[in-house]
Amino acid sequence: MGVEDSKHGFEEEQAFVDLKVKDKPCCKVELKCSVADIIPEKLKKYSITGVVRLDKLKSLMLPRSPGVDQFKLWALGITTMMLLLWVLHCNCRHWERLLAQRQSSLNRHPRNPEVHSNHSQFGSQFKDIWDVDYFIKSLSDEVRIIKLLPPRLRKKVQRYALYSKTPVSWSNMSYYYNTVFPRFQKYEVVHFTKTETRLSNNLPVEVQKMRCRVNYEALRFTPAIEEVGKKIIKILRDKGPFLVLDLRYEKDMLAFSGCTEGCNEREVEELTRLRYAIPWWKEKEIDPKSKREAGLCPLTPKETALALRAFDINPNIQIYIAAGDIHGGERRLSGLRAFYPNLVKKETLLPPSDLKPFQNYSNQMAALDYLVSLDSDIFLPTYGGNMAKVVEGHGRFLGYKITVGLDRLVLISLIDQYKNGTLNWNEFSQSVKAAHANRMGSPSQRLQFPGKPKQEDYFYTNPQECLPPLVVTTNDRKPVTDKGQLS
Repeated sequence: MGVEDSKHGFEEEQAFVDLKVKDKPCCKVELKCSVADIIPEKLKKYSITGVVRLDKLKSLMLPRSPGVDQFKLWALGITTMMLLLWVLHCNCRHWERLLAQRQSSLNRHPRNPEVHSNHSQFGSQFKDIWDVDYFIKSLSDEVRIIKLLPPRLRKKVQRYALYSKTPVSWSNMSYYYNTVFPRFQKYEVVHFTKTETRLSNNLPVEVQKMRCRVNYEALRFTPAIEEVGKKIIKILRDKGPFLVLDLRYEKDMLAFSGCTEGCNEREVEELTRLRYAIPWWKEKEIDPKSKREAGLCPLTPKETALALRAFDINPNIQIYIAAGDIHGGERRLSGLRAFYPNLVKKETLLPPSDLKPFQNYSNQMAALDYLVSLDSDIFLPTYGGNMAKVVEGHGRFLGYKITVGLDRLVLISLIDQYKNGTLNWNEFSQSVKAAHANRMGSPSQRLQFPGKPKQEDYFYTNPQECLPPLVVTTNDRKPVTDKGQLS
């Protein structure tokens, strides 16, 4: 996989990455990083910089390891960015003498503590979702984060243009030492055009624990989001246990995936037109039947009802739907509501005034669903999307909370056998339970497939390096925990 480097014109408020040395005996390195390209809703121009302790450089070079599919959620982008900073820092000892020679000239320029922010009309910014001050403070012992480039480097970029680079996906430590770090040496200011999936799944333990610290401890939603999220949770808790259903039967998801189970002919034509109208959706010709049978489609509401019943989920449980508008609306949801009448969403639990500040920002609305998902008694995603992966991993980190990881390949086959009469209800239910006995968010080893990053388990789905150690007693993925403590 090649990497294309480029230069482009500088915009006054563009975020960027910069290298700087302080006049301290430990030779700390300051790295300025962009959060501008973390989310798809055009989050732009919010500069963050960092300084990381040099004493963390310890046996961090590993052979190239594979990684995971791109992650859409905010948390993964900024976590990766922090790790990129930390990785670059961890290789600085090799360059200590060279950096020391440049120390005096770089230190003549003071750091500017001014908050720099650009209010974009196109989507949420980092500060609109995350508690920036808490983020900065919580990582202060590892990374010194500021919000604006110092004047000298700002002027330099204005004068000579900004150097941009897209790091290679799923890269290990060697790549950042051999390829990326020299760019910092040469240009001082480097703009990372992408930050998602730039790190391998399988890195040294010290790095993995830093990833967990950033994602699960340093990132906290804004007080406004936290307040409304807690309000939703309290309403649900006052009525008893609840299940969060990540029901991805949404129009854009169906159009993108080409999945049309449950749709009539008119709807199929409409979804197909939408898919062809979006130029960045690369796959156009899709066989929905084959894709569904391969387990690559989100479940329909009716299929979801069958799965819940097969798991013996209490029909009186509250089910919170964490999703956008369901395609077909109440007509399509009726197949689920017939068996599980207590379906709720944030829009039905709260007055419109509570959601008004967030309703035009999909990431902020998703943040509310994320908070509710983490606090649920059961989390069940009907499609293996990004939010589902991160909630599962975060749930493990919080104490192996129940997340039902549906095996859609097996489940769809069982559903079809039940519908055509090959299996009776008891046989169907028992088969569903057996197929998912080890897919409930319990302790397990993360599967690794060197050289095949898209096939292996996602780090953020199972951050095992941050969890109690496992003792695997069989070869069929049935590990048990020992008495180890979280570090």
